Amino acid sequence: MKDKWYGDNRDLVKWGVLLQLASTYGASMIVQVAYYRPETIDIEGVSHPLPSAVIKHFRRDLVDIKRLSDLRVQIEVLDAPVESFDSYTEKVLGQIKKVSVLPGSPCLIFLDPDTGLEPKKGKLRLEHVRECDLRRIWQAMRRNDVLVFYQHKTDHLKHKKDSEWIEPKRKQFESALSSFSVTAKIAKGGVATDVVFLYAQKLEFELSKEESNEEKCGKECPQCGHQFTGNTFGGIDAHWRANHEAIMPYEEAWPLIRSGKYSRREAPIQL
Repeated sequence: MKDKWYGDNRDLVKWGVLLQLASTYGASMIVQVAYYRPETIDIEGVSHPLPSAVIKHFRRDLVDIKRLSDLRVQIEVLDAPVESFDSYTEKVLGQIKKVSVLPGSPCLIFLDPDTGLEPKKGKLRLEHVRECDLRRIWQAMRRNDVLVFYQHKTDHLKHKKDSEWIEPKRKQFESALSSFSVTAKIAKGGVATDVVFLYAQKLEFELSKEESNEEKCGKECPQCGHQFTGNTFGGIDAHWRANHEAIMPYEEAWPLIRSGKYSRREAPIQL
């Protein structure tokens, strides 16, 4: 989620749906995984983060939603910025682990990316959620917890009718969790016609031997999210030199990537 989209009509529908689902399933907590991508400003070719005072003044602060919490439903927000798929998913799993020790009623785990599931065709970006990450998150959830997923109607689908874009995304959601026999349901609202919410309750308790081992995604470029074949960084030298050499020379970047210490950087402004 980006700051500029906080508090629009989609958020009105989003939190209406979440509170209603919490009531339906008797959930006592909603964990919003915001997939936060902070806004930046450019001054003389130098990128700067948007000052936090500006965000707070115009009420674009993600964690402000916690004011909706009451005696029945508590709201927690994972507002760490997205830097790479793998590192962010580890943060999500850590957040789920924290709430999994709490006794009592189910929890709603709400995945709130800018766009939704990774495209079947086209470039994978940090605004998406990979299917393999969706499986890992589902696997980490407790029995009876509910997974809710934000899915936006992307530009290349803007001329499609609801039945032509919603159903394929629902099937993709189910396919990503096919080993668990998940049936995804749909929620939406009239003032946000380009958004649907896919959701399912985790009823399966026993996992097969194959699924009991945590699934790992393939290695990815920490700068752009490009996935490499297999579970290695094979080919990253050519990929980096072709796409990211202007950001940092490969000889400097590789030791950071190999050690897991590389953080995504803004590309230099081309004048």
